[in-house]
Amino acid sequence: MRPDYKIIISILFIILESQINYPQWIQSNGPYGGYGNCFAINGTDMYVGTYGGVFHSTNKGTNWTQVVNGMNNTNVFSLLVNGTNLYAGTAAGIFLSTDKGGNWNLIDNGLTNTTVISLMNNGNNIFAGTKGGGISLTTNNGTTWTPAGLANESVNAMAMNGTSILAGTSQGGIFLSTDNGTTWTAINNRGLNTNVFSIGVSGIHIFAGTNGGAFHSTNNGSSWVKINSGLTDSIVYSFASNGTNLYAGSRFGGVFHSTNNGTSWTRVINGLTNIYILSLAFNGSTLFAGTQGGVFATTNNGANWTEETNGMTSTYINSLAVNGTNLFAGTSGRGIFKSTDNGGNWVQINNGISLLDGIYSLGVTGGNVFAGTNEGMFYSTDNGSTWTRKGLDSNSISVVVINGANIYAGTNNGMFLSTNNGISWQSKKTGLTATNILSLAMSGTNIMAGTSSGGVFLSTNNGTTWSSANNGITNYKINALTIMGSNIFAGTEGGSVFRSTNNGGTWTVINTGLTSDYIYSFALSGTYLIAGTGRGVYNTSNNGTSWSRVSDGLLPSNILSLLVNGNSVFAGTNGLGVWSRPLSQVDAIKADNYSPSVFELEQNYPNPFNPSTRINYTLSKDAWVTLDIYSISGVRVEQLVNEEQGAGSYSVNYQIKK
Repeated sequence: MRPDYKIIISILFIILESQINYPQWIQSNGPYGGYGNCFAINGTDMYVGTYGGVFHSTNKGTNWTQVVNGMNNTNVFSLLVNGTNLYAGTAAGIFLSTDKGGNWNLIDNGLTNTTVISLMNNGNNIFAGTKGGGISLTTNNGTTWTPAGLANESVNAMAMNGTSILAGTSQGGIFLSTDNGTTWTAINNRGLNTNVFSIGVSGIHIFAGTNGGAFHSTNNGSSWVKINSGLTDSIVYSFASNGTNLYAGSRFGGVFHSTNNGTSWTRVINGLTNIYILSLAFNGSTLFAGTQGGVFATTNNGANWTEETNGMTSTYINSLAVNGTNLFAGTSGRGIFKSTDNGGNWVQINNGISLLDGIYSLGVTGGNVFAGTNEGMFYSTDNGSTWTRKGLDSNSISVVVINGANIYAGTNNGMFLSTNNGISWQSKKTGLTATNILSLAMSGTNIMAGTSSGGVFLSTNNGTTWSSANNGITNYKINALTIMGSNIFAGTEGGSVFRSTNNGGTWTVINTGLTSDYIYSFALSGTYLIAGTGRGVYNTSNNGTSWSRVSDGLLPSNILSLLVNGNSVFAGTNGLGVWSRPLSQVDAIKADNYSPSVFELEQNYPNPFNPSTRINYTLSKDAWVTLDIYSISGVRVEQLVNEEQGAGSYSVNYQIKK
């Protein structure tokens, strides 16, 4: 069995000196939306957990304020209010706030697994359902946690029914405990689907949402009845009830309403412009739905829904593009947004595009804007006011590149070329042994294609034929490609950055100073290459020989897209919207003169781990650093660092000794 470890780093600053202070990244005022993963409500205080952290509203969702101070991970899967304590279950453990989200502290001592996907309380007993680690229990507000059963299960949902605890899991169905989690019994009689996403309790009625529809029990789970009449989507992620009104939130069908305990359902989605429902909750008589595209509310039993996303800067920004003074952002679940004031304000522009379409890529030529989605290509001639389809309907389009009259689309089915503004497309995949294309770069008639599993391919005849070009590449998922002079750069998923100086003939890894191996995007500015990574933004002025981290002020996030526009550089994140920073300041920061403004210790990744994990930290000034590994009982296992280090970013790999 793998030992449990916690990581302690102690810093003693020994040199105090003046340093250059650069403007930090600033979060844009939108686009609003994002994944509403979970809710917690306490009187007039309402909270929603997103991939951009926790947002707080005191006026029933009319306005939201981000409250993430102290959180080093903003992927929030679960929330719980117990008295004055607010708990947030994240991908890096549980955080506790005692001041309505104003400040957070990590409380993970003893957690069996730090990916916490459900939370529940029974009085002062707090239960945490984890991904693959079963349930943990605390009786002292999270100071310590102890295992509470269902080891190795992923516990998606928990609920109280009287004195009984119900736990819904990903593989084992629903389990019942009548002794506060000491023992558990599986209650999957009468064909209950064993992949359970949600549990709802109303009086004697228990409802289970699964990947096979909804189920109902009136005898504490001893038997179950399938209740899918009118429920047109069989994947049910959430329940909420108020009196005789029962609601089910589904993956692709929106919200369904029942007044007879699920015997029959009616779909209620008028005004619900995103029907991917992750969570449901009542605040008084108002029902809230957390969707893939933000929060919606209804006060009339679902007859009408209104969007309540003002202030929710938690969108996924997959792509960025510019056309004159128009800045475009392609999102997941919210369609396309446009800004005409350099990101100061954003307007949703989806006339003709479904909000379920993930906007993975954007391309601009003249006054025309192309949008690559998971349902083909869309096209606008009026800067996004209206959109029409432009073919490739059965393809998911990850990248659009425009070179003169040629429009290239990298899809999950190879590359396509249009020479007539998207009227028709030619398949160009001869020789592509891996056809899921994530990135494209070109120089003259030479095209480089990065794929999801086959590495890099080269075409010297405008895509007519392709050949593998992977000599030296050790990671074959190529998220990003760019060309600067005679240098070609490839950003990989887990293998850092590779450079070729001979048109892809050979590649060399270039990662000095680059403490993230996950590269998602590139942008160019003169002699500078800017990289978006799993640890923020980095730059290099010497073709990747050395890198500098330029992420001051940027909350921890994957940088999915980058764009240089005029005097600014924009970063699109996976759950924190759009951020910007003066380009002159990013370009001014070099490996030999940059000092971060704050000390930062990041959550080790992966976590949990077996057999190794990576620990990243940043020093704002020269310091004596000790980095120690402690067991869960407080015994020091190993010392990884004990030396003076200069200001900068560091990455240390720790491997369990057999």
